[in-house]
Amino acid sequence: MRAFPELQIAVVAMDPTRRRSGGALLGDRIRMNSLAAESVYMRSLATRRAHLATAAVLRDVIALYQAAGFDLVIVETAGIGQSDTEIVDLVDLSLYVMTSEYGAASQLEKIDMLDYADFIVLNKSEKRGAEDSLRDVRKQWRRNHPERAQLPEAELPVFPTIASRFNDSGVSRLFCAICGALDAKRIGERSWRLAEPGPAAPSARAPLIPGARTRYLAEIAQAGRAARARIEKEVAAARRAFGLYESLKALKDSGYARPPRRTTPTGCASAGGRGRTTPRACRAWACRSSRCHTSRTGARCCTSS
Repeated sequence: MRAFPELQIAVVAMDPTRRRSGGALLGDRIRMNSLAAESVYMRSLATRRAHLATAAVLRDVIALYQAAGFDLVIVETAGIGQSDTEIVDLVDLSLYVMTSEYGAASQLEKIDMLDYADFIVLNKSEKRGAEDSLRDVRKQWRRNHPERAQLPEAELPVFPTIASRFNDSGVSRLFCAICGALDAKRIGERSWRLAEPGPAAPSARAPLIPGARTRYLAEIAQAGRAARARIEKEVAAARRAFGLYESLKALKDSGYARPPRRTTPTGCASAGGRGRTTPRACRAWACRSSRCHTSRTGARCCTSS
């Protein structure tokens, strides 16, 4: 919208219909309940048929939007499987969006859209292993298009993107490539040339959270749960000790039912004056015993009163 503010855009979002119930959750309509511009019209449609990513009326819907005078019609299909390429016959340009979690590299041989799509987008390219996935997708595209296999990587229609990042260079390169393809096809009477060509090469895809810290929230939660478990264990031990103390007190056991003694800090002397500590430590413990004396090394020792 910033590049072509006068553009009239229609968006058709397809959502799959459940085979069991016959209903469809129009999730795109829920997320896009308000549009940022009045020049954008959005409509959600259910496929109303199983095992297909488009509706039977999609061709008529696109023709209706063209007759209404929209400059650009964007169609989002439901999840496309490995063999569904019906959308290619209904549009002028096709774009296939995937992630790096497609499984083994051999699975790319089964994806028909890698043969027919004009643009291939590898989204979430900041994830671990995305570099290997990008390499495999580019290799597969070259195998599927032997007549263009000699193109340099910068000219391949495979775009690594991070859609969740603001002003991502991969998304900017993809937008420039789509505008260039629309202008080359002479679709409509409008010119699709951009005033700014955009980035020539993708920038570094450093993730917002480093790979070594991707589980930092889980680590925080784990530390919190461990602290709580330790505290509950100590509370249970304290309750048990207090219960035993009260029981001995009720039995009037003079040998065991005595209040707990104050613990002497580590380093201070025990009974008999055998321990040794520094004068600062003794003063910190506020020792005022008359038996304190100076040892041979000049350090003080004290006995607990």
